[in-house]
Amino acid sequence: MIIKKYDVKDILLDSAYKWKELINYKYVITYGYKNKLYTINLCFSPEEYQHLAGFHYLKDIVIPKYNSKVLIDRILEEKITYDKIIKSNNFETMVKPRLEALIILKTSLDSDFILYSYMKRMYPFTTTINADYIISYKGDKNSFTFIVKSSDQLDGERNYLCCSVFTEGERDYSINQRQRIVLRKERIYIPSNESTILYNRLKI
Repeated sequence: MIIKKYDVKDILLDSAYKWKELINYKYVITYGYKNKLYTINLCFSPEEYQHLAGFHYLKDIVIPKYNSKVLIDRILEEKITYDKIIKSNNFETMVKPRLEALIILKTSLDSDFILYSYMKRMYPFTTTINADYIISYKGDKNSFTFIVKSSDQLDGERNYLCCSVFTEGERDYSINQRQRIVLRKERIYIPSNESTILYNRLKI
């Protein structure tokens, strides 16, 4: 598949391209709590993009229907375009903040972020999101929230996936949540198993 050059203002194409790149990586995040170490193996897959990008909010416009496994490639082939999805009444409030967060996700994980345990019952507002952790990143212009939940278990290793991502708005998802101190952060390039230690306070 040939990926065309695109306008940097096209955040749909940009988000699809960045997510396709991110699928090749896994992040291993280690934190300490009550004298124990806990590990988050954060992984990414093509199927997640459709939900994270907020496509379920585009029901008020007609766009081609594709399986979640191939949606990214169809966007990169311009079968679904930015000019089309911005016609949705939900684009500005429900879709755009998610696309912006997807674009910055790898940068956020590579940089300093704050990790929280996720406890829905502690919020002063109602949310339907079920998860295990929150990753909060303060960028140069905006703040971003990435909410993570446990997924499948392979070879005795529990994997985690992003279940929601967005530019922070009026709701502060870090409020009343317990911060966890990140002690080690490793990025693994899956095709070659190449490891990059991004941060390490552990003596191992």
